[in-house]
Amino acid sequence: MTEPGAAGGSSPLEGLPFFAELTRVPDAEGPVHWDVARRVAVWVGGGGRPEPPVEAADAAQLRQLGRVAELQIAGAVPPTVEPGGRPVVAAAVTRGEWALRALDAHASLLEALARSLAGARPPDPDHRPAGLAPSVLEGLVFGWMMGQLSRRSLGQHDPPLPRPPTARLSIVAANLDEVAGEWGLPRDEVRLWACLQDVAHHMVLGVPHVRDALGSHLRRYVESFDVPPDAMAEEIETVDATDPTSFRAALGDPEALVAAVQTPAQADVLARLEALAAAVEGWVDHVVDGIGRRLLGSYPSIQEAVRRRRAEATWGDRYVARLLGIGLRQPAYERGRRFIAGVLERAGEEGLGRLWASPRELPSPAEVDAPGLWLARIDLPERG
Repeated sequence: MTEPGAAGGSSPLEGLPFFAELTRVPDAEGPVHWDVARRVAVWVGGGGRPEPPVEAADAAQLRQLGRVAELQIAGAVPPTVEPGGRPVVAAAVTRGEWALRALDAHASLLEALARSLAGARPPDPDHRPAGLAPSVLEGLVFGWMMGQLSRRSLGQHDPPLPRPPTARLSIVAANLDEVAGEWGLPRDEVRLWACLQDVAHHMVLGVPHVRDALGSHLRRYVESFDVPPDAMAEEIETVDATDPTSFRAALGDPEALVAAVQTPAQADVLARLEALAAAVEGWVDHVVDGIGRRLLGSYPSIQEAVRRRRAEATWGDRYVARLLGIGLRQPAYERGRRFIAGVLERAGEEGLGRLWASPRELPSPAEVDAPGLWLARIDLPERG
């Protein structure tokens, strides 16, 4: 069976055992049928098969590695990024568990996206399309999206979507072991690298104004699609409940989708969102670099494996990225690294320590591409 979400001509829901039953599911009160979303997320995350639970020994090791990572990161970050509240718990989860937690964490954002994609006015409630109820279709889409992410993500903040504050980080053990196996890397070192990455993200995204800025950009992006009023009804009509391959046809091409419904205002928000996300990723990579080179003998090989993984982009990856506005590929990470390197070259670690100090210090898109502009704006003199 083709893996759900795979690139190529296959359908992301081909083989879904309960697809035909969905025509009998009534429309939910809200814009998303969450029961459908959860069932689909678990199915896609597990690759169409039941997932075994994480082994107790693996869960215990990741909890221990999470503590190591927290101590290391806490000693490397500036005072503007302080560990907050309870100690971090690195929780090893299955792909399906990661997908369910992501659905819960991003429910408000996904509902806003669903309302935006529904168009200026909802379909006539007296007209039930031959296919699926609107909320059921959105449940399919969002369940598939989170299931797709669960098969690619290595930790809770991959991609760096802000979540409600929590001390529990979801680490996808199977994906880490897949990377280690494919590249012949020490499994324990790959797991510690992932914990370092997630804890560093946890700390910077735990800064209230950083989390709020990213969240605000995301919300404005998903709320700003300019969809024709009856587009949702037309989309539903293209889904044949006897043929899961029609689901991919309804989703369409991600590039064409966004080009058709994106507004100038949304493009501006997207530029700000991508720039801030790139700065976050560049900063995280910088912090983890210093620790990883010291603790992990295979760190250069891990970096190369992750770089190549980031460079891959399936149809599913591109679709999720376009709908949410944040699904970073390798050029975005390189953009962030160049920004951090430029700040360090001009102002050192002391200057970089200003990056998350207040909302005023958050860089604009132009400043991410020209670090000297950022330093000049915050009145921090360059080193002579």
